Amino acid sequence: MAYRWKDSFPKQSILWIHAGNRDRLDQSFRDILGQLKIPETSETDPKRLVGDWLQRSAAGRWLMIVDNVDSEDVVFEMTGNNAELKLVSCIPKTATGSVLFTSRYKRIAMKLTDELIGLDAMMEDEANALLKRSLKDDYKDSEPSKQLLEELGYIPLAISQAAAFIRENCIGITEYLDIYHESEDDRIALLGEDLSIKGPDGSGSVVPSSVLSTWFISFNHLKNDASGVPLASDLLSVMSFMDSQKIPKLLLQMFSKKSLKVHYVTAFGTLKAMSLISESEHQTFSMHRLVQLSMRRWLKQEGTEQAMSSKAISMLAEAFPDGSFKTWKECSALIVHAEAVLRLAVLPTSDFARAKLLANVATFQNGRGQYDAAELKLREVVELKAELLGRDNLETLQATDSLALCLRRAAKFDAAEELARKTCLEKEKLLGEVHVETLKTAQLLAALLGDRGSHQLAEERNRQIWTARVRILGFNQPETLESAAMLALSLWELGRYTEAETLARDVLAGREKMFGEDNPDTLDIAGTLGIILEVQGKLSEAKELKRHILEVRERVLGANHPATAASLHDMAWILHQQGLYSEAGDYYTCALDSKLKLLGEDHPETLTTMCNIPVFLCDQGHYEDAEKASRRIVQKFEKIQGLEHPQTLDALGDLAVVLRHVGKLDAAAEAAQRSITGREKVIGKNHPWTLPTVIQHGYILTLQGDHSRGEEIIRIALAGLETELGKDHPAVNTGATCLSKNLLRQNQRLEEAEDLGRRALDGRTRALGPDHPYTFKSVHHLARVLMAQERYHEAEVTCRRALDGLQMTLGTEHPDVSICDEDYERILRELVDENGGIEGAALVDLRETELRKDTCP
Repeated sequence: MAYRWKDSFPKQSILWIHAGNRDRLDQSFRDILGQLKIPETSETDPKRLVGDWLQRSAAGRWLMIVDNVDSEDVVFEMTGNNAELKLVSCIPKTATGSVLFTSRYKRIAMKLTDELIGLDAMMEDEANALLKRSLKDDYKDSEPSKQLLEELGYIPLAISQAAAFIRENCIGITEYLDIYHESEDDRIALLGEDLSIKGPDGSGSVVPSSVLSTWFISFNHLKNDASGVPLASDLLSVMSFMDSQKIPKLLLQMFSKKSLKVHYVTAFGTLKAMSLISESEHQTFSMHRLVQLSMRRWLKQEGTEQAMSSKAISMLAEAFPDGSFKTWKECSALIVHAEAVLRLAVLPTSDFARAKLLANVATFQNGRGQYDAAELKLREVVELKAELLGRDNLETLQATDSLALCLRRAAKFDAAEELARKTCLEKEKLLGEVHVETLKTAQLLAALLGDRGSHQLAEERNRQIWTARVRILGFNQPETLESAAMLALSLWELGRYTEAETLARDVLAGREKMFGEDNPDTLDIAGTLGIILEVQGKLSEAKELKRHILEVRERVLGANHPATAASLHDMAWILHQQGLYSEAGDYYTCALDSKLKLLGEDHPETLTTMCNIPVFLCDQGHYEDAEKASRRIVQKFEKIQGLEHPQTLDALGDLAVVLRHVGKLDAAAEAAQRSITGREKVIGKNHPWTLPTVIQHGYILTLQGDHSRGEEIIRIALAGLETELGKDHPAVNTGATCLSKNLLRQNQRLEEAEDLGRRALDGRTRALGPDHPYTFKSVHHLARVLMAQERYHEAEVTCRRALDGLQMTLGTEHPDVSICDEDYERILRELVDENGGIEGAALVDLRETELRKDTCP
């Protein structure tokens, strides 16, 4: 300002008054007297002498800058009971002079003048210009430069300080940022560096020349100003341990319940007037990160850092809800502040308050799918509770339950089971086997049995716990509904679909009534019902339900949640089954990307999606890619889940199908047999998930030429599937198709082969729709049966329908389309030979015309 004024008005005088304190103020006036060569005596007041000189015409036009008027001791002088304004009275009011006061404090500035000019933060381009001017030849307009300015909040002194350090130490901006981010002590060291600043008069700086020391003055002023509000300093102290943005006013008003509303209004007003905080939208405040950093260091010097950080912990512990779904909105507003105080608080804090805050935050994060963050907090909660209350205290055991549940969701099954078993034993000693608290841990152990593929044991334990909870609590209670939901899942795994569906519908109705449709627990059981419907072939109802679940989860949980990723997978699988491959592929990609990001490559949920990819590739005719993907996923399952886990056995069954398509029949037969052997051991010989692989094995034997054995195996498995699932189930239709193909290869009992083929076609048309690729594959197979019976006219019409449908649904490059096309050509040739001329030739001409149409651009 002074330099610009001098450039604009070179003939005017500029007088610089340092008003940081009374002594410095008086010295500034004495320095001016010396410049004017006006003698000073002990009886004269330098301020009055300067004021008298400025009123003379000889003084000419002038500008007086009174800098750093930050103390009321400078503005006022107490004389008896009266406060006399000293500073302004000695400055003459003349038409030839102008006065500019600078102050950090609005309250003081308002007592000096009514004309206030607020200085806002530097704009980005202004800050960049300052950095460029400060660094000179070392400046480069780059992303690190922008990062530096953002870190420093576009504060001029901080920018100048950083630039001086960079130049003096011959380092780059990137290296400076590395040091800055290393630790809080490194940031303090950098921001505590004093600058050598020259004043307008050429003298060295007499004001604080580092960011820390500058703000320390403000903090000391808040602490010592008798006319101020002590609450303001306290509020700024606790705010320094919170996140810098959107600190709720209601949270801060929990600092002292004894303080009146007017006290808070005055305190907030003081902090805003000093530009230490700014008021944001929705009754919140913001505080610059550098002010927070400086405040924490000041508190450390004052010896109050631990007390204030403990107070911040206590405030958040009281304010932060229990983390349940109904409190997520409130939790979302406070989570960043809770994380900040937990990270920045000086230990030891109030252990009970810290444990409460940690537990509530962990519950919220666990519900949001942030399992790693929740685990760290819950481990600390368990240790705090154990230290405060003892290992066998119920509160400690409940905290251990929460940790075990979190570990289970993160697929850390061994650690979860170890904790849960120990906790269950302690609860049994403390409370008994059928106490509601003991049953809670027992339920977790039953869930872990299911996770490990022990579905029969899981079903038995889930049924026992459900029965006990119904007896103790009644059916329509959250804990009882939880047991019923887990039992429904076990029944699905065991292939008892009717019972599973009935129970899942009951739980869904109960949770909708109790929690509402948007509650995560309600959506979980709805998802279970969806997969139960799907496996029974009720694809339309399942699709509608799954689409609804996805829409709600995206709205309620957001895109970055494991449950939302699971819904993306569910939509991909149902669309895949319906033959909508293009749409399914998009969902598979989104689901896999999301699971890899949120859960990692080895999480069972991620592996589930990865397991479906080979089958999806196979259905699209990408057999080589399918084989590679299938072998990788089998290896992963064997390593992570074990050789006999149901998912590993599923992956082996899928590999057998893929290998059959690429013609590696021996390897396919081996994979199918391994899958069957494992499934019969783990889930049973007649399980609906065992029998389809048995049928596939029979069909592979058929392709290998062992028709009789293949037929026998397929017939037995098909009869079992019909008993378990009914004649209209898609898996039964596939089994009927395999048996028909076996008979066709034997070239005998072709009427039965035709009946089976038509039955499969009718079933797929009803279950999957007339335009599903599998429906057209059944049409193609029927054409082959008709051709084998030398019914070429019927075969031509049927094969033409299949070819058109397969081209429409799979595209012209799919291997199945090529095979169908070859069969159609054979039929046409047979018709030519059979008719010997006009009719056959006409069909061939028609075919050639169609081919020309297909090749048109």
